[in-house]
Amino acid sequence: MRSAAGKWGIGVCLGLLWAFTFGCATTNDIRMVQDDLFRIEEKINKMRKDMERVERGLGKPVKVLEEKPPFDFAKEFDLTKRNQAEIMVKIDELRDSLQLARGEVERQQYRMSELSQKLDALGARLVSFDAKLSALKPPKPPEGEKGAPSPEASPAPPPPPPIVATIDPNKVYQVAYQDYQKGNYPLAILGLKDFLGKYPQSARAEDAQYLLGECYYSMKEHENAVTELDKLIRLYPQSPFVPGAYLKSGYALWELNRMPEATARLNDLIKSYPDSEEAKQARERLKARPKGKGPAPKPGMKKG
Repeated sequence: MRSAAGKWGIGVCLGLLWAFTFGCATTNDIRMVQDDLFRIEEKINKMRKDMERVERGLGKPVKVLEEKPPFDFAKEFDLTKRNQAEIMVKIDELRDSLQLARGEVERQQYRMSELSQKLDALGARLVSFDAKLSALKPPKPPEGEKGAPSPEASPAPPPPPPIVATIDPNKVYQVAYQDYQKGNYPLAILGLKDFLGKYPQSARAEDAQYLLGECYYSMKEHENAVTELDKLIRLYPQSPFVPGAYLKSGYALWELNRMPEATARLNDLIKSYPDSEEAKQARERLKARPKGKGPAPKPGMKKG
């Protein structure tokens, strides 16, 4: 652009020189040419300034682009993926550690419960043994010549009755029941069997017998569940747990695919307790053919 304007100015100058040389230009013509030349120079100067301003404006972003390296998306994505993978590994490690800690706590609770029961039993045996030793001690002979009994000596007092340690059966039952509520079924089974072995005549015996069947059913040991629930029906026919025992033993037989026995058990429940909630559930299960899925609802149960 600057070259074209310069050529134009040179051409005008040559034209003026030619006019002066040949004496054909008037004073007015010269003045007009001078004005044109002045305007041309102004335009040239303006164009030069515009070009410089444009060059300055273009130079800045070019320098910025040259100085700042381009953003590497692939590199940043790989870095983010690596960080995420490391975080997930740490989370898995923490989850494993927590699971191990929970398992250790449950094992310690189980050992503490066993130890407590053993200590109670040992304490009772020690008290009984001490009482028996006291009963076996011979009485002191009365003072007299050659060991002869003194007429004034009073008869030896009878030995004291043996002292037997008393353990509250309800507390033993409550420990097992709490284990059942927490889902510690193996520990609950140990406590319930210990309770039934020591206190078969307790008012809580039928509760413990039903809970024993519930524990086995929850552990999916359906054969054992049927055995314990049948025992409840046989030993405690008037128990309020009998409808629940019919229902759960029917469910267990159903899970064992012993369908004729399961159907008969549920029909016995409906016939014997037609208005019970358990009978309603039994009717719903009998409608579910083929074999239904999902855990059966638990009947109500007394709490201590």
